[in-house]
Amino acid sequence: MKLLWTKKINGQIKQGRRIVAKKRINASYEMGGLKIDFSRETAMGLLANMIQKQQNNRGEEENQSFINVLFKEYLREIDAPRLEELTNMSGPKIWKKYSKKLENKSPFFSQVLLAMAEMLELNEKDKDSWGTANIAGHSSMHTLYDISAADGITLAHYNFTHVLQLFGTQELTGTIDLNQNATYPEQLQLNHPWITEKCKNLRIQIKNVGRNGCSIMGNFFQNMGGVKFSGLYRRMRRGALDATMPGPPSYFSRRRDGIPTPALNLFMRGYRNLFEMDISSKTLENSYLIMNRQIWTNEKQYLSTVDGVDAANGPSCALCGGRENTMHLMFECEQYSEPLWKELEGIINVTIARINGREQMPRRI
Repeated sequence: MKLLWTKKINGQIKQGRRIVAKKRINASYEMGGLKIDFSRETAMGLLANMIQKQQNNRGEEENQSFINVLFKEYLREIDAPRLEELTNMSGPKIWKKYSKKLENKSPFFSQVLLAMAEMLELNEKDKDSWGTANIAGHSSMHTLYDISAADGITLAHYNFTHVLQLFGTQELTGTIDLNQNATYPEQLQLNHPWITEKCKNLRIQIKNVGRNGCSIMGNFFQNMGGVKFSGLYRRMRRGALDATMPGPPSYFSRRRDGIPTPALNLFMRGYRNLFEMDISSKTLENSYLIMNRQIWTNEKQYLSTVDGVDAANGPSCALCGGRENTMHLMFECEQYSEPLWKELEGIINVTIARINGREQMPRRI
C-alpha cells in the first residue's frame, strides 16, 4: 500500500497527499484511518510501562533493581509522595507537577511521570472509565479549588480516591446520580471542611463536562493494573482521536455525491468486517481503498493535474468512454464491471446448487 501519492503542478511532479489525511493515519480503520502509531505514542507507552513495573516489583528494598531504587530516591529528593501513594490518589496535574520538578535532575524519569500523566488524562475523558480517575490532581479542577497531593492523602485516609465516589446514588436503582453529592464521612466534614467543598466543586465540574453513568468501581490502577500500559496508552490515544471525528470521510462524501449509503454504524462496521475476514493482503488492501474511495482512476489523475494538462487519458474510461470514477469501475462499466458481476452471479448459482445437492439450474439471484 503506497503511503504517498504524487501530482503534477506546472508540469512538475510534486508529493501529494497521503493515502489518508495526516491526522487520520493513527485513527481506527472504521474512521478511515490506517491504525498506524506514531513514534511518540510508542515511546510514551513504553515509558508508562516503567510505572507498572515499579508497581509490580514492590518488595524488600535489597531485592529491588537499581533503577527502582534510583527512581524512589529521585521522588524523595523532590519531596514527592511515595509511588504507592501517587498511583492510589494522584491525577494528571500532580504527575505533571513532579515531572516538571525532575526535568533538570533526570530528564528520563521526568518523561516517565509525564507519560503517566498523559495516560491518566486520557482516562478522565474516556466515556466508559472516567469514573476511575483519581480525585486529587484531576484536570477538570478549578484553580481556586485545586485538590493537592496532601489533600489526596487525606482523602485516601477516608477511602475517597476516585471521582465516582463524589456522586450520590439513586435509592431505587442504586446507580450514580450526577446531580447529587456523595455522603461524606462525618469526621472528614468536621476536620477538613475545605477539602469537602473542593470535592463538591469537582463533582460539578465533571457533571458540566457531560459525562454519562459509569459502573466501573475502584481507581484506574486497580482496574487496569493487569493490562500492559504500553498497549493501553496507544488504544486510549486512538480512542480519544476517534471521539473527535463524526465518522469516515468517505461516508459523508458518498452522501454528498448522492450515492446510496446505509446507516453510519453499518457503514463503519464494514471496515471492521474487512479486517476480520480471512482474505489475502492484496484483496484486503483493495477492499479498504474501495471503502475509503481512494481507488486511483482516470478522473483522479485528470483532476490532480493543472487544467487537465498532461493527463494520461483524460477523465474518461478507456474501455467504454464513460467518466471513470470509483463507482463506474465497481458497478457501471459495461466492458469491465458488468461482465465481472455476471461471472460472479454464475459462480454463486453453481455453488448454491452444489451445496443443495442439485443439478446446476439456470436461475438468477
